[in-house]
Amino acid sequence: ASLTVTDGNGQMGIKSTVVMVQPSLVAAPNFRVCDINNATLVSASSSYPCNSAKSWDPQRLPTFDDIVLVKKEHSIRLPKGNSQIRVTGLCIEGTVQTQLNNTSSPPNHVVITAGAIHNRGTISTTPGINGSIGDGAYKHATAGGSISIFAGRFINEGQIAAQGRGGDDIPYRYFDTAS
Repeated sequence: ASLTVTDGNGQMGIKSTVVMVQPSLVAAPNFRVCDINNATLVSASSSYPCNSAKSWDPQRLPTFDDIVLVKKEHSIRLPKGNSQIRVTGLCIEGTVQTQLNNTSSPPNHVVITAGAIHNRGTISTTPGINGSIGDGAYKHATAGGSISIFAGRFINEGQIAAQGRGGDDIPYRYFDTAS
């Protein structure tokens, strides 16, 4: 399979990959992942990260057997660091995004794997953090967050906002010139 992405400035990138497909009822064309009657786990709050049971109704963490619905009014933050989310189905009507980055840890990378994903909302990454000088030390800029999506069936009727631009580093002055 080949994916072509064009940014707002008309710059284009193409990536080829091998796609492995495992048969699944959820990946069938007639299965409606966004039907509330099919959901086994529904977002309950935007106040907690997705790896908190308080984010979900019923209050438990998503498992591979779940069909997850993120409601329109909710913004779900994906776990920090390198993490994986595996569910049977995922319907995004609200927002799913990576955690904010910081200069003291590597950028966030999340892998989402599902039999079917239907995006009606927003899938978003967070930008990198600029380099800074503080507390007597220099902190280098960080890369932006990233999300990898693997699905047997992917429908996008929403927005995918790849805002994972890296932060700007401040040049370190090795030599000061005297006049």
